[in-house]
Amino acid sequence: MPSDSDTFVQIVFVPAGGPSAGMISYAGARPPDYAFDASVRPGQYTIQASVSGASAYGRGTVSVAGDIVGVEIPMSPAPEVAGRFTVAESGGQVSLKGIGVGIQGPASAGAVSDSAGKFTFSRLYPGSWSISAINSLPDGCYVRELKFRDQEISWDRFDISASGPLEILLSTTAAQIAGTVSDTDGKPFPISTVVLIPADGKTRSAKQTVDDNGNFRFTHLRPGTYKLFAWQEVDDDLWPDAEFRKKYENRAVDVTVAARESKTVQLRVIPFEAMK
Repeated sequence: MPSDSDTFVQIVFVPAGGPSAGMISYAGARPPDYAFDASVRPGQYTIQASVSGASAYGRGTVSVAGDIVGVEIPMSPAPEVAGRFTVAESGGQVSLKGIGVGIQGPASAGAVSDSAGKFTFSRLYPGSWSISAINSLPDGCYVRELKFRDQEISWDRFDISASGPLEILLSTTAAQIAGTVSDTDGKPFPISTVVLIPADGKTRSAKQTVDDNGNFRFTHLRPGTYKLFAWQEVDDDLWPDAEFRKKYENRAVDVTVAARESKTVQLRVIPFEAMK
């Protein structure tokens, strides 16, 4: 780190078991020597150091049984992720401009693609990240594959420890599923939530609130099999749980859609009293 700057380095001591395992302690370091002092309880810690704005970072571990001197945290430039959308099928015109990408991890970040499908995330903290959203996909497209540094990744987790490319491959063969939610008398039920669960594990689950006529529509879907539930109301921390959904399997509808296929389904709402 430069000795003639006014850079401030924040240092965080996180218990080895994570924040829930004990107290997090903080310290700060300034030029010219970037020395720091911290008071922590005995135990094993991960040390995370970062410059304001995430322009540089450092990470290490330390075991504390008593007073320690001479702890050093090497600092490195923060990772940059240069991303790009591409299309699997040749021919045809697909506009790749204006697609939004969100990622979530030690912080949150967003970017929007240019006309060549390129986007960039700068000054990221190293750690575990997930794809939180991909918005404004071109009509008829779905996300076929995700790769970071030439390795296939899932929506839910990928690790960023160094700069690298994020490649998002689209396909123009998206399917869609539409339908209506009704009550036990077959009348449209407008106050309800529809959840779509993919069977393949590669597609992200999705949730929608129906419109005033009880209608819903899921687009940009990977061809495959899905299970759909309709609840009068369901908490966001419940429906993603497979064990919770098992209790309502007999009320779900299975739908299989082929490439570029659209299907319409009828769902019966799961009322409040059925959840008690």
